[in-house]
Order: sequence, then structure tokens, then C-alpha cells
Amino acid sequence: MIVTVVKQAGTLGSARGIRFTAAIEDASTRPLHPNVPDRGPLAPSGFSPKPSEIKMDGHFWNAFENNETEISAWWLVELARKHGDWRPFTREEIEQFYGQKHKDGFTFNRLIERGVGYGMPGQRYLTGGGWIVPRDGLLHFTEEFVMRCYLSSNDKKEELNSRFPESAEPREYF
Repeated sequence: MIVTVVKQAGTLGSARGIRFTAAIEDASTRPLHPNVPDRGPLAPSGFSPKPSEIKMDGHFWNAFENNETEISAWWLVELARKHGDWRPFTREEIEQFYGQKHKDGFTFNRLIERGVGYGMPGQRYLTGGGWIVPRDGLLHFTEEFVMRCYLSSNDKKEELNSRFPESAEPREYF
């Protein structure tokens, strides 16, 4: 993960019991880093579909090109359902919410910045970033994040793939 100017510190998660912390630069003070693709407009709190319209009885298959990213997205939608809308949230809010069931700390898993995903043994690919945007000390959902979760959870795979064709394209491994 690329981290530069410190604006807000938060826990990024843990691996094998080791806790990592870092700071994410506030997107309102600079253009997006090349490691953060522009995914379009931020979702206003009343954006439709509403969080309650997203089915939470399964995984968001193919929504974000990566299993771990889709699991993190599931938890963020659960938080939005608790709020009843797509309002911005803080790292502390998601940590507290996630911490009610897990003690290892919440990770965004490429929802904020691009990162390496892993396929079959030895296969790596660059994926993600830009679906959750840090701005003004808060984390904002993008409209694309909401639509990817909605389409994936409501068995609208064809629309998901036509609207976001990179979800259906083969990965470029390195």
C-alpha cells in the first residue's frame, strides 16, 4: 500500500497476529494517486439502491475482481444497512462494527487503493482501488461501489459484466 501525507491514522488490519497501522492521505487535498483509480462520483447518503435493497445472504461474487475485496465490501454494506443509508463513515466506526464479531481488525483489501491479488500458485495481478474514497476525515462510498454490490447480490451478473466489463475480462498476470 502506498501511503504519503498523514491526515488520519487507522488500523489497516493484521496478519498472523501482527497489527499494522498506517495513515491514508485525504483525497480532498490532492489529485488521486496513480494507485487509486477514479471510480466516478461519491454516493450521496440517499443514493438508490438503498443498502436495504442489497441482498446479504451470500458473497458478492465477481463484484470487485477479488474474493477478499468482496468480503470487505460485504462488511461495509452491513455498516451502511445499520445506518440506513450511504452516509460517509470513519475508520473507527467500521473497526467498532467489525470488532463485534472479529478481533483481528478490519482491512479494506484493495477497496481504497490498488493492490496485488493472487490467482493460482505463482499468479499475481493488480486489482482494485477507488471504490471507497477518503475525504475530509471520512470514508465515502462511490456510486460504482454501491452498484457493484447491488448487481452482484441480486443475481444481475450480465448487467454487472456489461456495466463494468473489467469484471468479466481475463486478468493480466505478472
